[in-house]
Amino acid sequence: MSTHTSCTSRLGFTLVEMLVYISIFVLIVTSSVGFLFSLDRLFDSYRAETLLYRTSSQVFELATLSIRQADEFDSFASIQFSTSTGRMAVVNTATSTSIAKVGDTLMLMVNGSSYGNLLPPEVVVDEFLVINYPQAVGDIVRLELELTATVGDTIRNERFYMSNTVRGAN
Repeated sequence: MSTHTSCTSRLGFTLVEMLVYISIFVLIVTSSVGFLFSLDRLFDSYRAETLLYRTSSQVFELATLSIRQADEFDSFASIQFSTSTGRMAVVNTATSTSIAKVGDTLMLMVNGSSYGNLLPPEVVVDEFLVINYPQAVGDIVRLELELTATVGDTIRNERFYMSNTVRGAN
């Protein structure tokens, strides 16, 4: 009598099971890669927005300091109501300060000496508008600044506003 037992236990995966596992793995990897690319775009957008707000804060802090220290708004040296060539010029007894749009940069000049571009290389100025509102006590200077930042493939554009009073005017 021969004892022959048949082996009914399986020792591996069938081809169909392997195809199912591979297709599930491919779906998970594809969705993960898409998620990572969207995170990269989101991160570039965040960096561009942060760069815009930091740059505008720095420019407006410098403009505010210049306006508050000024004795008068120099309307002769300033270019008002022109977004393409705006220039703000303020003077006091010791210094004259101007911030001007030159091309796509924002240049700072103190006592006739250029201190260069106020913007980082990733940021360009689209518009710089200067408006002076003469008042009985102290002129009000309003600045509008439109900046564009480029980080990677992301381009962000934002408009900023500020106004301040020239302390020594009139």
